[in-house]
Amino acid sequence: MNLLILHGGFQRCATTYLQEEVFFKLKDFTCLSKPQDYFSSKEKNKFEHVRRSLKVKDEIKKLFLLQNDAFPAKFLINKNFPKNNFFYVEKYQEDLLKVIKADENKKFILSHESLFDRINYFADENIFHLGNIISFLKEHFQFKLKIILTVRNQAELLYSIYSYDNWRQKKTFKNFPNFIENFLDKKKEFHEIFDFNKLYLKLKNTFNCEILTLPIEMLAKEEKEYERKLKTFLETDDVHIRSNINVKRLKFNEGNKQIYISREVKFLNLYNFFVPIHKFFLNFKFYKNFLANPLRKLKKNIMTIKSGNKIVINKQMTEKIISSYSSCNRDFEKLIKIDLSKFNYY
Repeated sequence: MNLLILHGGFQRCATTYLQEEVFFKLKDFTCLSKPQDYFSSKEKNKFEHVRRSLKVKDEIKKLFLLQNDAFPAKFLINKNFPKNNFFYVEKYQEDLLKVIKADENKKFILSHESLFDRINYFADENIFHLGNIISFLKEHFQFKLKIILTVRNQAELLYSIYSYDNWRQKKTFKNFPNFIENFLDKKKEFHEIFDFNKLYLKLKNTFNCEILTLPIEMLAKEEKEYERKLKTFLETDDVHIRSNINVKRLKFNEGNKQIYISREVKFLNLYNFFVPIHKFFLNFKFYKNFLANPLRKLKKNIMTIKSGNKIVINKQMTEKIISSYSSCNRDFEKLIKIDLSKFNYY
């Protein structure tokens, strides 16, 4: 019986860690999506144990690039052109079927934070499209579907997103207090973005399959339990969580009173001016093939900087966030049967 795993969540919830340290190392699974840097020359030999022909590897690379069009980021949408996801979704599902049929493995993982993320992606549309894709695949072969949902307690998640994604969130929310207040207000759409209970129920109603929820706190504090759950869910013993995982990227704030801005954009107004121009010219082949990548590197080197700026967080702010999501987290806890109180979800 074929097995297909869908994995999504939110940024800053160990998505990349799972891809690099778990999913890509499963010998009896094929990963159908990868971080972009997997294809760089530096990373090319990183997962040589994956037993595939060069042709299939190239096909999976193309599939990943097409996935970016089928499930686009909000900040990459070109406002000058009509948005037609159905066109790319249909191409994506056809190529996905070809790759699955050509692969020697019978187990597959489709993993990307974009799938269920509502901050920088269109999670509700993605779930709708994924429902149609799964129906399409079931017309052509039999498989069992399972879903992995990665989460993090909302206070930690909001702090980490603003810290890591400061330059983008600042364009929308202007400053950190305004960013937090928008997610605390239950009358605004932003609050529901991190209502994990509603997301879980939407996934359950759409796909009617088994769902494994993995809090990032379990990875940091109960790695053996985290490993056990993954082994059982993936139906394999080929899962090994390292005891020396890089918890620095998790940036837990227990007992801390400040967060550091890890990325900031110099000349932000100039950057915002050129972004729509760049998006417009991406529609022209010459620009996309020869100029886009050099300009991206130039932007990265000149405009994006590491910053030591820090934002003070008081205990009252953390308690307000936890309190705001306490009720939905208690409901979520009943669904996933994991004690979330020990991870500070309420």
